[in-house]
Amino acid sequence: MDAATRAAELADMVGAAHGRVMSFAAGCSDADWTSVCPGETWPIGVVLDHIADGYRAFDGWIRGYLEGHPVRVTREQIEAMNAEHAVATATRPRLDTVAHLASASESTIAVVRGLSHDQLAIAHPMALRGGETVSAEQLVQALLRHTAGHLQSCRQALGR
Repeated sequence: MDAATRAAELADMVGAAHGRVMSFAAGCSDADWTSVCPGETWPIGVVLDHIADGYRAFDGWIRGYLEGHPVRVTREQIEAMNAEHAVATATRPRLDTVAHLASASESTIAVVRGLSHDQLAIAHPMALRGGETVSAEQLVQALLRHTAGHLQSCRQALGR
C-alpha cells in the first residue's frame, strides 16, 4: 500500500471514529449529558469535550514529529491537565462542546491525510510510553484508541 493510500485510510478511520462521536453526541438528551461515565468520574459532556481536546493534542504531537520534536508530556502532566479540563468544562453548554468536537477534528483529519510515507514512519521517544519509540502512524492509531475508549465509556454510562 502506498503512503497516500495509507494516510487516506488512516484519515478515513479518524473521520469515521469522529462521526460515531458526533452521532452519539447528537443523540444525547440534557439528562444524558450529565450522566457520569464509569471509570472516568466525568459526565458525558466533559468526556466528549476531552475527546475534542485529544484531537488537538494528537494534531500537535504529529505536527511536532514532522518538525523533529518528540512528545515530552508525561502521564502525570496529562492527568493534571485532564483534571483541570474536567473542572473548566463541567458546565460547558452542549452546543459549545459539539462545535469544539467539529472544529478540532477537521485539522487533525487533514494533517493525517497529508502524511507521506516518510512522515508516517517518523519516530521519536515518547515520555507517555516510558521513552519507547513511537512512529507518527502509531500516534494516529493511539488517537483512534483514545477516541474509541472514551466513546465506549460514554455509551456504557447510558447502557448502550
